[in-house]
Amino acid sequence: NHYHNGPVGQFKPGEASPWHRDADGKGYLSLNGSNDYVVIHGGTAFPGAFTYELRVRPRAFGREQGLLGTCNGQINVRILAGGRVKVVRKNSREGAGGKITKAEFSDEIVSKAPLALGEWTRLAVVYDLRKLTLFFNGEEQGTCASTSYDAGHEWLNFLMVGSGCQWVWTPVEHFKGDIGEMRFYGRNLWPAELLK
Repeated sequence: NHYHNGPVGQFKPGEASPWHRDADGKGYLSLNGSNDYVVIHGGTAFPGAFTYELRVRPRAFGREQGLLGTCNGQINVRILAGGRVKVVRKNSREGAGGKITKAEFSDEIVSKAPLALGEWTRLAVVYDLRKLTLFFNGEEQGTCASTSYDAGHEWLNFLMVGSGCQWVWTPVEHFKGDIGEMRFYGRNLWPAELLK
């Protein structure tokens, strides 16, 4: 994890690691809901077609929590207070080279069903340049038309996992629960390609 201000410190001896393993040996990230999150660099907030897929197990509802967050509008996935999932793709806040974007749009989906508290759910968000779709365990939860292109999405393209993102290095709405089996693709996967 590296940015203009240098590397982020690693865990110190004696600190509890947020990484754990299920009985089947699969690893997952356990987040406390107050101050921990992961930042993934390298263009993981895609400007064009994409698929974000992860397994989530929430431990608490009652407040809005971020699962995936970007500061420039590419993708934001949150759990609402009642357990439903909200996905938002909108115009960039800062365009290419730091220029403010003029085009405005906001594509939003709210899941039909809430997540199950304390149980694993496979969540997938797919954008195919025509529509944005949300899946739980391979079943469609909602879709919306989405044909807007924003060149600014190629700028500031890191991804926060386990929180929302107000701006660079400003996580908000931390997730309380577990996240595992993350897959990020710079293309839209077909429903048959999603993990079940």
